[in-house]
Amino acid sequence: MAYNYNQTTKDYSFSRQSGQGGGYNFFYNGQPISVQAYSTVSGIPVSVALKGSTNPSDIGLGSGYIPNKYGNQSVSSTPISYSPPLPPAPAPFNYSWSTAMKAGTKSVTPYYKKALSQSLQRLNIEKENYKTGYKQTIEDITKNLGQSLEDLGISRGRTTQDVGENIVSLGEEKKETMGAESRQAVRDREAALQELSQGTGIYGGMGKQQISAADVERRAMSKAVNRKYAESIGQQEKYLDRTLADIAKSEGRVKEGAETGKARAKIDLDQWVKDWGIRVSMTRREKEFQKQQDALKAASQLFQSQISKYNIGLTSAQRAAGYGL
Repeated sequence: MAYNYNQTTKDYSFSRQSGQGGGYNFFYNGQPISVQAYSTVSGIPVSVALKGSTNPSDIGLGSGYIPNKYGNQSVSSTPISYSPPLPPAPAPFNYSWSTAMKAGTKSVTPYYKKALSQSLQRLNIEKENYKTGYKQTIEDITKNLGQSLEDLGISRGRTTQDVGENIVSLGEEKKETMGAESRQAVRDREAALQELSQGTGIYGGMGKQQISAADVERRAMSKAVNRKYAESIGQQEKYLDRTLADIAKSEGRVKEGAETGKARAKIDLDQWVKDWGIRVSMTRREKEFQKQQDALKAASQLFQSQISKYNIGLTSAQRAAGYGL
C-alpha cells in the first residue's frame, strides 16, 4: 500500500513492505529516506521522526517541524489518498491505427476495383459508340456528297445533250427553210424568165425588173433566216453556259458543305473525347474517395474491435487500476 502526505514545502510518502508483519519504507519526493521512529494507528503510520531529528513528530496528522536542514518551519501535513497495491500491468496494446487502415483498405479494395472496372467499361462502350456514330456521320456526308455530285453531273450531261440536240435541230430547220426558200426562188425565177422570153415590149422590161426585185427579196429573206437561227442558236448556247456555270457553283457549294460538315463532326468528336476524359478522371476520383471512406469505416470498426478484445482480456483489478482503453 502507499500513503502520501502533501506538505507545504515537501512531499513525503510511505509504502508497506511485502510479507506478513512487514514494516514501512519512507520516501521524500520519491527518494528513499531513513527514519528513527514512527508510530501507527490501525497499521498506518501517523507520526514519524526523521533519523537525526530531535522532533519525534516531523511528519504527522497535526502540526510538527520539518527537520533543521529545511529551516525548522512549522507545517501541517494531511494524508490525501490510499491506493491498494497495483496489479501487474497487462501486455501493451500493440494494434496500431496504421495496421487497421491497411486491413480496412485491403478489405474494400476488391469491391471498388471491380466497381471502377465496370464504370470504366461503360465509359469505354460510350466512347466506342460515339466514335462509331462519328464514322457513320462521315460516311453519310461522303455518300451524300457523291450522290449530289452525281446528280449534278447528270444534269450537266442532260443539259449539254439537250442544248446540243436543240442546236442541231435548229441547224436542220434552218437548212430546210433555206432550201425550201431557195427552191421556191429558183422556180419563181424560172417562171419569170419563161414569161420574159415569151413576152414582148414593155412586158419584157417589166419582167426583168420583177426578176431583179425577186433576187433582192430572196437575198434579204436569206439574211433574215440566217439571223433568226443564229440568234436561236446563240440563245441555246447562252442557256448552256449559264446552266453549266450554275451547276459548277452548286458542285462547289455541295463540296464546301460536305467539308464543313466533316470539320464540325470532327470538332464535336474532339470535344466529346475531351469531356469523356474528364468523366473518366472524375469517376476514378469518386471511386477512390468512396473507397477511402469505406476503408476508414472498416478500419475504425477493426480498431474498435481490437480495443474491445483487449479490454475483455483485462482482469477486473487491471480495469479498476485504469489499464483499460
